[in-house]
Amino acid sequence: HSLTSIINNGMHVDTAFLSLWNFTYVSISSILIGAGFALVTAFLLKRFRSFQYNHMISVSLMLLLGYSSYVLAETAGLSGIVSIFCAGFTMAHYAYYNISRKARHGTKLMFKTLGFLAEAFVFGYLGLCFAPLIISPGTDRPIDPNV
Repeated sequence: HSLTSIINNGMHVDTAFLSLWNFTYVSISSILIGAGFALVTAFLLKRFRSFQYNHMISVSLMLLLGYSSYVLAETAGLSGIVSIFCAGFTMAHYAYYNISRKARHGTKLMFKTLGFLAEAFVFGYLGLCFAPLIISPGTDRPIDPNV
């Protein structure tokens, strides 16, 4: 948003300060939303002991409240990526130790699996996007890189 306002309005002193203020506001607000959701998650997991004995609920709670911080930040026009990063960082520090050993193992396994799937999707998508650049137009033969 900050770069767009500079491009649209030109580079002036007031535009620079407005862009700096906008960047600071979006960053700090996104961090506070992410940390707030993570601290609520840690509080719920520590206060209500029933979450510690049911590992499926505690893992689901961590996933859903982490994703909720992203949704709220994006809906408010803030940075969802910064919000979910801060939520994950804060949950790893506070909420992770308030769950049972099974839930810790399940959480670690779930996030590793989701990370692997996201990485596979990105590389698959990039491969599909760059395939037309490798195949010459009008033929089914690859372009000879030695020409």
